[in-house]
Amino acid sequence: LLLLLPLLSGGLAWLLDSQQENGAVFPFAPGDRLEAWKVKEGDDVAFRRILAGAGDFQTVAGNGHVETAPGEVLWVRLTLRNDRDNLVKGVLRQETSYHDEVDFFSQEVPGWKQVRGGLAMGELAGSLPGDEIAFPVVLPAQATTVFYLRLNDPYGALCDLRWHTPSGYMRRVQVSSIFDGAYFGVLAGLLFYKAVLSVPARQQYMSWYCA
Repeated sequence: LLLLLPLLSGGLAWLLDSQQENGAVFPFAPGDRLEAWKVKEGDDVAFRRILAGAGDFQTVAGNGHVETAPGEVLWVRLTLRNDRDNLVKGVLRQETSYHDEVDFFSQEVPGWKQVRGGLAMGELAGSLPGDEIAFPVVLPAQATTVFYLRLNDPYGALCDLRWHTPSGYMRRVQVSSIFDGAYFGVLAGLLFYKAVLSVPARQQYMSWYCA
């Protein structure tokens, strides 16, 4: 039965993934722009210098997918446009969650808000529930908003952003939690079943030994 666990978990993963919201790929709306700057880790700069004009940011065409070589830090400047007459709330999710260091900068009054996290720092302080890199964002009506993202990992950084509605992202988290609970529940059940079956066999072996 233990050999069936990969098949059971694979089937459950396929079923749940079909119900999971993967989010919209970049660009999320007309007027959105993603720019990236790759810099060697030893030449990285503080965020205040980025705001002062440091960094050779280059526009990324297509779906905004960009990656770096090992030893490089990736800075991303994301410009999102909201042409609606009302503000829009959403969730920015990083498709790849393995990064050691993640910094997300969003505009607030006054100044900027920084959220730090990553595998080397534990959970993302102030980020949304779940085991993924995701940040709540607010886009004012009839305005353009700029965000910055810094990604760093010894094996190279990767930017692959997705856009979710708040309710859509929470459904994604719930589906992921159901999968984790079901997987470990099946595993615990099979291990318990194996332990129960081993008790009579052990008792029979001991009776033969004592005889």
